Amino acid sequence: MREAIELDRDTIYMAEKVERV
Repeated sequence: MREAIELDRDTIYMAEKVERV
């Protein structure tokens, strides 16, 4: 479960970066 949360954070970080740009 911890790995899933880490992956979710990475996905959110990438999505936020794309949305900002």
